[in-house]
Amino acid sequence: MSYIKNKIILLTVSIALFVFSVKAYSEISVSVTVDKEDFAIGDNVNIEFNFEFPPNYELIKPEYDCIENWYVKNITLNRDKKNNNIYKISVMATTFNPMQKELPSVKFFYLDGQRKEQILNSVPVPVRVKDILKNDVDEKNIKDIKPVKILQIPPLYYYVVLLFGIYLLLVIIFYFRKKHIDTSSDSKDKIKNKMIFKLESIMLNDDNLDLNARYEALLDIAKNFIKVEYNINTNKLTSDLVVAEIAKIELSSGIIKFLSALLIKCSAIKTSGLTLTEENISVDLSNLNTIIKNSVKNKKILSHGI
Repeated sequence: MSYIKNKIILLTVSIALFVFSVKAYSEISVSVTVDKEDFAIGDNVNIEFNFEFPPNYELIKPEYDCIENWYVKNITLNRDKKNNNIYKISVMATTFNPMQKELPSVKFFYLDGQRKEQILNSVPVPVRVKDILKNDVDEKNIKDIKPVKILQIPPLYYYVVLLFGIYLLLVIIFYFRKKHIDTSSDSKDKIKNKMIFKLESIMLNDDNLDLNARYEALLDIAKNFIKVEYNINTNKLTSDLVVAEIAKIELSSGIIKFLSALLIKCSAIKTSGLTLTEENISVDLSNLNTIIKNSVKNKKILSHGI
């Protein structure tokens, strides 16, 4: 008896759930309208899907490829302000297939009262698409379609253009590089001219310096010239280290020997009190002055010595 009673209760509950689910689904309605059922290829067709859901249901906005074999241009989803259960999806779409006979069924997703994702399908809508390519209609008359022109470039022209582009790029690079080198060279020459002016001032002893002070000034000019001419940072190097650095230069010339001897001489005067004559300073000033002047006039003179 108890078994029969349980069976009856289970059957009753099942029937109630089925009736409830049928009722809930019956409360979901969707209607489809199109602004025209007769249109040409490429025409914009405005489609509206109107939904009515039970409370606490939520419609999910579809993707742009929601209509099979149709090109969707725009999708908007709106919810009725007075009744939140009513949704409207507006779609602007078109078809490029003159054999298309219908707006196909569209699959929509929504969330039910338990926030589970469910599926709802709209009904197909018959349409008529005009084949405007009949009767020799020019392709340019197709609405909203711009013919794509493919430019075929022969391989020979492609490589000619490529090589010309590379050549033009190299010309531009060499032009700016030369301009930079020229600018850098002009800047170096200005520094050297200042050295020449200072040397001539020391030769005339405009500042009434003693012999040691004049040699100290000569040392500064010599180290500065080495820095500019050979790109050796002499600011933080002693005379001995500068001599070691210029000895590495692959240029066997009287200039390198003279600069090395001058640095050693100036260092000896400063550290050991070596005494030299007026004639010695005059010769050293004159030689350095000649070297710097020649380097300004012609860089090649540096490779031939004094």
